[in-house]
Amino acid sequence: MRVACIVFSARQRGNCWDCADFLLGELRRRGFDGEIINICEYDVKPCSRCEYECFSKTKKCPVRDDAKRIYEKLEKSHGITFVAPTYGGTPPALFFAFKERAQMLDRKTWKRIWDKKVLSFVVLGNERGASVLDVIITPWEYWKNAFSGMSFKIAGYELIQPRRAEKGDTISGGIIQDELVQQRLKSMAKSVVKCLQSL
Repeated sequence: MRVACIVFSARQRGNCWDCADFLLGELRRRGFDGEIINICEYDVKPCSRCEYECFSKTKKCPVRDDAKRIYEKLEKSHGITFVAPTYGGTPPALFFAFKERAQMLDRKTWKRIWDKKVLSFVVLGNERGASVLDVIITPWEYWKNAFSGMSFKIAGYELIQPRRAEKGDTISGGIIQDELVQQRLKSMAKSVVKCLQSL
């Protein structure tokens, strides 16, 4: 079984990437395959300069970017973990652009991507981290209700506050060296495995 970890940080190798890499390492040790999808290494544009072609049955989205490639990777995965930082008290723009671009998918494709999947969420943030976690989880809860017959499992969510870590910090990174951070990610990996095994 395959797990995709999507990292929404603007940095290529920061705390978010480290957490995704650690989590994926734990899953690989348990016999699962997977990859990190580092959104900042792709060209994902927000919805703009269109005529709502996504609501048409005959027209296609005019935005040309890598969003479709990313969604194709997710379709091949059994588990999907979202790892996002907090920027100015909100999720990063890369997350919103990625979420918006889901509108280009037809209902059948959309369902193939998310139905019967195991989702998990990791947010790195300090004062406003909890509210950001809510913002990131909410769309999937909404879509679960909006699409009849679709089911996915949420294995769990972690709010990691870099300022509370004994090692590393928000800017220079290195919080993955903190034992408590590792313990929480190991616990999440166990939850993901349990959910995947029940699919």
